Amino acid sequence: MSSRTLKEHFRKEIEAVRLAVHDLQSGWPSGLKLSTNPRPSIFDCYPYFFLDAFPGIRAADVASLNVALHLLANSIFLYDKLMDPTRVGVEQADAAFGVQFMQLECYDRLFALFPPRSPFWSRFRQQMARYAQACLLEAQFARGERPWAEFTRPVAFEIATGKSAMTAVVIAGLAELAGDDRCYERLVAALDRFDIAVQLWDDLQDWQDDLDSGMPSLLLVRMLGERPQPQRGADRDQLRRRIAAALYRGEHGTWLLTTIRETVGESLALLDPLPLPRWREVVAEFLEQCEALARHLGLGERCWRDGLENRGAAAAAPETLACA
Repeated sequence: MSSRTLKEHFRKEIEAVRLAVHDLQSGWPSGLKLSTNPRPSIFDCYPYFFLDAFPGIRAADVASLNVALHLLANSIFLYDKLMDPTRVGVEQADAAFGVQFMQLECYDRLFALFPPRSPFWSRFRQQMARYAQACLLEAQFARGERPWAEFTRPVAFEIATGKSAMTAVVIAGLAELAGDDRCYERLVAALDRFDIAVQLWDDLQDWQDDLDSGMPSLLLVRMLGERPQPQRGADRDQLRRRIAAALYRGEHGTWLLTTIRETVGESLALLDPLPLPRWREVVAEFLEQCEALARHLGLGERCWRDGLENRGAAAAAPETLACA
């Protein structure tokens, strides 16, 4: 959801979380930042998208949970710097400090909301374990310790959902505060499917960076089959042009967009019984981006719509490109 739309719907909530983080910041050295994104983001107000499924929660408790999860999200974003082998030591040290202090403040808020033996904590641990496993898996492929042939659909989906496990922590917190976890499993499953779709979209946007770093994605594995040898200059440019042509003029872009549509369709089917108008706006805005690209690629309206109606159908893979 765009920053402008977020402000329209959640201006007070965003201002409240920013003010709370500013107050916390005063207790730490000025060089340590408890927030990494100066622009409003969905993680400034994430719990509020799902409040309609958990009526009766005190406003003060939701606000405190929102601050905690804002800090947790920012700490996870900093983790990416720690996991990035291209970062220099000073950058990684700064990131490590930031992660430590953000999470300390996050846990302080969470412990005030949830007793130590609360079911929330077992779910929190479970989701953070998913996140850790996803980071370890991703690092193995990034370091070349595992071949691209092992980057299968289940592995890719495990990484995508694990890296986004914080969304399940949000739902766990709301369920605990409401004293009602009937929607927990359904919402977590729906968000997992949506997070997979977003990751596939990111793979399309970031394929050149992934190619340079040697990090596989379902898209690149489908197109190349194996990790290409490092290339420079004219050879690298030629490979990029061939990939771009196959992506935007061949079946690969159509396959990816259709898979996104199917996966979002599965997510929406899980959400069907739940009144979540603001979250549905997020999904609709995401689909509008995908549909715009679908039109650009010449993917007809019927085919695009069929991706939603025939969710789960696997498209046949075309020939892969040679890496040499």
